[in-house]
Amino acid sequence: MKYFCLLTMWIICLIPEVKSQSPYTLNPSVEPRLTLGSLLLNGGVGLWERELEPLSLDLIMSQDPNKVNGLDRIATQNWNPKVAKVSDAILYSSIAIPLTLGLDQGIAKGYGDVSVMWLQTLSLNFLATSLTKVLVKRRRPYTYNPDLDLRRKINTPEKRRRNARLSFFSGHTSTTAAMAFFTAQTYNDFYPDKNSRYMVWASSALIPAAVGLMRVKAGRHYPTDVIVGYLVGAAVGILVPRLHR
Repeated sequence: MKYFCLLTMWIICLIPEVKSQSPYTLNPSVEPRLTLGSLLLNGGVGLWERELEPLSLDLIMSQDPNKVNGLDRIATQNWNPKVAKVSDAILYSSIAIPLTLGLDQGIAKGYGDVSVMWLQTLSLNFLATSLTKVLVKRRRPYTYNPDLDLRRKINTPEKRRRNARLSFFSGHTSTTAAMAFFTAQTYNDFYPDKNSRYMVWASSALIPAAVGLMRVKAGRHYPTDVIVGYLVGAAVGILVPRLHR
């Protein structure tokens, strides 16, 4: 969080100096407020999450997988830490996907605009995801798994027991989708006539879909968690660049 804050302040300072070499128009009086405001709201939601009651033994023992809807019930039988680690790696890598746009000479000339919008996309998506998680308090599917050792469910640090109640919707999927679709939309806006943009769109659609499948297989999310996460992330990733055109 410390480094994220420093990066935010650097980009906010950069905004008045940005010279448009891109299809986007940034408002120097609006962008800093939007960026800093979303960051402060994220901090507030983080404090709210800390007050969430951790998952208790009584809650776990009273859960019945048969009460989970048919579409999501399959996830209650899953548990795969190795797949979860792979999805973690893709998540962290996805945050840097938009940075690859700077390798293109044409986009690099307008990279100031892209950097600001990238941070806004990341921050707004995280806000939507974390706020929904805290409001819904949905228990993760592995907590219903009758074959999973009870100690894995309850004998964990308090932070992880709180996290067990933050299933809806999938942050891994929404963040990966936001970053991937932001990259595709930005590339499309710089090069609306290039056939290569179709390949970028296809790749951007497949990466978060793969992450969503991994989160279900790992037992960390239900199918509906990843479907909603995919749609929210894609919407944020597409809308932020479009609203600046």
